[in-house]
Amino acid sequence: MDLQSMFHPESCKANISDVRKQDVLETLADLAMKHPAASGVDRTILLQRLNEREEKGSTGIGSQLAIPHAQVPGLEQFVISMATSQKGIDYESIDGKKARLFFMILAPEGEAASHLKVLANISRTLSLPGVRPEILAAPTELALYEAFISRANPEGTSTLKQKEDMSLLTLILFDKELIYDILEMFLQKGIEGANIADSYGMGEYISNVPLFAGFLGFMNDRTNSSKTLQALIPKSSIDSIVEGIESITGDLDKKQGAALFVTPVQLWKGTMKMM
Repeated sequence: MDLQSMFHPESCKANISDVRKQDVLETLADLAMKHPAASGVDRTILLQRLNEREEKGSTGIGSQLAIPHAQVPGLEQFVISMATSQKGIDYESIDGKKARLFFMILAPEGEAASHLKVLANISRTLSLPGVRPEILAAPTELALYEAFISRANPEGTSTLKQKEDMSLLTLILFDKELIYDILEMFLQKGIEGANIADSYGMGEYISNVPLFAGFLGFMNDRTNSSKTLQALIPKSSIDSIVEGIESITGDLDKKQGAALFVTPVQLWKGTMKMM
């Protein structure tokens, strides 16, 4: 996915002076409309869509980052504007901290899957060493634009479309809340699809055996249910993805309630990515 075509130098602004969240939304919207692809967008409708999205929950995702976004009628391609604030702005972020780095994503209607890819590419780029400090220190609009675009990966890192050696990763998690962080990590690493199924540990069934029922009654029933995640991943990315999983779960060799295994795939056709 070519992020560069979604940006425009005039759609970037370094060190904005806004002090309110609504002011930031309006500034970012005006910057986005400087992109040739968004020049005909109705500003009133755009701001309405943005505010409707914020009413569902703040797009201030924490760590000084906010990514407001909306689907815009009549828009034919994705458009992104970007801005920084040295002082920071109270954006009602989920971690309660002021936001200093802003990306606004305007999406064509009906492009939910592509929307997620854009978010993942931005997240991936910002996770690279040194990128955030360089962006926040950019003194001019052009420097801000180049600081991000020079590090963005226009094509993403997904290799699922290539017929390279693939492996099937299976992860069983009893701590089901971790699944969301793992899926976010997958997107950052270019893994665009996975299958997630409800599953049950041995205790779910052995508790029905009279010999064990009384003893297992002392155990927490919640430990019997789990989530099983399966994803097709490039063989070359196994170490990186396992490392990413363990950065969330902890060392799986020392942790109870989680297990992971990877098996080679001799033949694969089709895709597991989000439609």
